[in-house]
Amino acid sequence: MAGYIGSKASVVSSGAERKKTFTITGATTSLTGLNYTVGKVHVFQNGVRLVDGTDYTATNGTTITLTAAAQNGDNVVVISQASFQVADALLTTGGTLTGDLTVGGNILVEKTGNPTITNKTTGAGNNPSYRLQADTNYWDFQGTFSNANDELFFMYNGSPKMGIDSSGKVGIGTNSPNATLTVSQGANNIFAVERTGVSNGSGQFGINIESNSQATVSYDDGAPLVFGTASSPSTHAGFTERMKIDASGRVTKPYQPSFRATSGAANTASAALVFTQKDFDVSNSYSTSTGRFTAPLAGTYLFYITALYSTGGTSPTWKVSWEKNGSFDAVVGEYQSTFNSTSSYHTIFNSTITMSLASGDYVNIKNMTNQGVHISGTQTKFGGYLLG
Repeated sequence: MAGYIGSKASVVSSGAERKKTFTITGATTSLTGLNYTVGKVHVFQNGVRLVDGTDYTATNGTTITLTAAAQNGDNVVVISQASFQVADALLTTGGTLTGDLTVGGNILVEKTGNPTITNKTTGAGNNPSYRLQADTNYWDFQGTFSNANDELFFMYNGSPKMGIDSSGKVGIGTNSPNATLTVSQGANNIFAVERTGVSNGSGQFGINIESNSQATVSYDDGAPLVFGTASSPSTHAGFTERMKIDASGRVTKPYQPSFRATSGAANTASAALVFTQKDFDVSNSYSTSTGRFTAPLAGTYLFYITALYSTGGTSPTWKVSWEKNGSFDAVVGEYQSTFNSTSSYHTIFNSTITMSLASGDYVNIKNMTNQGVHISGTQTKFGGYLLG
């Protein structure tokens, strides 16, 4: 058999195996003039195979050192096997494959760390992809480099369904997203959220754009639409209701600034009327010590007063006004008379006003006359609320 002692040199292919014979003429430990692959060399002395690492050392590819010197007349044969590769096969340590590859089983990529599969095209402007196919239907996961945005598309049977461009914009139903997320559809129900396992109703919420470009928000018929804040919106933890629209379209805003004050506005000549009690004050914005309502946020507010006004003496002339930030804004009520009265004078007045306030602006009611008046506590109410 080729490669064993006794074979002619012409029998062994130099591409697969090299053989060199040394006839020793004097004692020596060095065999030179070799060309071998480390780890693929065999040494025979007088027909006996020597042990690599014990009987000899072969580490540099060109020389071999014997542990015990060969003597005059010894026959030493060195056989070296060259590296080789089976035709049309890949090495287990890597390699390059050209052309198509069909695999009739599963493919597993496993390694320590972060294994990577790269699908690379040569040249710019091409669109490499991965395909998942069943019969004639297929999904493509395609990198599109043939335009300026370098999108990544999910395509069904060649039609794009969702894409991400190189800036991170996501488009569903469109190839040209113009925002972080763009959803496009030529029919109703563009965006929907559904909760399963609800106790009643469908548990659905939808956002839509009608054919006339009217935007609509819809929710389950018979259930309220509630807006609120939460300490953790993603888990709904700590949710607090801020506004509710019930199934009949009625809107409630439990934290909308509003108040109503009463009682105690007496003997207030040329000064603000101070109502010392509050029936309610949602935002805690009315002061019972100054008589002022201070706007907690900018907006348009409506204020009202209904009062029983009493004064004594022979000159019942009086005037009460609205003030904004300490300055006259409008008249609440006024009475001018030329007759004299010998007893106390009573009248009822009502007034409503809207004001545009910045956050921190304040509103109060002032007695503009120079005599003390009495505003009946149980029959007088001063209040207001934010319109929007």
